[in-house]
Amino acid sequence: MQQGNLDQFQSYSQFNSLKDFNNSMEQWLLHIKQEKLLTPSQVIAVKALSKWCAKIPGISNARICKIVASTWLNDKIGISRSTFKRAISKCVEFGLLEVHNLSRKNGSQSSNLYVFQPFTTIYDKTKQNEPPKQLNQPQYYESNTIKLNTNKRKNNPETDLAADFTSDSVPKPFKELAASFFNSAKRIEGLWTRVEIAAWKYLCDDKPQDKLETAIVSLQQAVRSLKLGKIKLSFEPYFYGVLECKFNELFLADLNNLQDE
Repeated sequence: MQQGNLDQFQSYSQFNSLKDFNNSMEQWLLHIKQEKLLTPSQVIAVKALSKWCAKIPGISNARICKIVASTWLNDKIGISRSTFKRAISKCVEFGLLEVHNLSRKNGSQSSNLYVFQPFTTIYDKTKQNEPPKQLNQPQYYESNTIKLNTNKRKNNPETDLAADFTSDSVPKPFKELAASFFNSAKRIEGLWTRVEIAAWKYLCDDKPQDKLETAIVSLQQAVRSLKLGKIKLSFEPYFYGVLECKFNELFLADLNNLQDE
């Protein structure tokens, strides 16, 4: 296959939009983490490659040297060229990637075309190989027992400590802001857990300062909406929705910056 402008490879894309690609990557990264398919440094390699797939969702013909160099920006712990190659080889094995060799007009080796595969592709293949599952017998629960246990938890003072007892895993600036509105260590820790999830989903978990600033701005926006009566249901899902929007903006900005380099 001959090297050329990325637009000529658009037919290789497996995704309808960048959002579809991001959702698929989220599922893949979770699957990789659960199954321990890659080392931490190899995960960095996959995340770095995914950031070069903004122009046409899911495909890139970026040179290895550029992708590897991007992992060392902003004082981040980067990876080596050999680590990147090992990561790509493993990803091809378990179905995340297809790699096509590209050549120049004179026939010499050029860069590769990396094509990410939807998570449903590997899921469907796995499902086809599974034997049919037997239906489980229905389970019956005594509603009175569940209600009794719930009441016991509510009456236990240890389950809802004041904000002063919030875990040290929550950054102090976020804790202090959240404590101004919620005097509950458990609730503040739950809010920060949502920050961690959203940051990981949009590949911002390795940028602690950006993560903290985004969390604080999102909390301020969500609390403002709460005070104005704009939140009709629960606060936490609304807060997470704001987080997703903010982190997605950062993610897209990073992608555009990398493409411009």
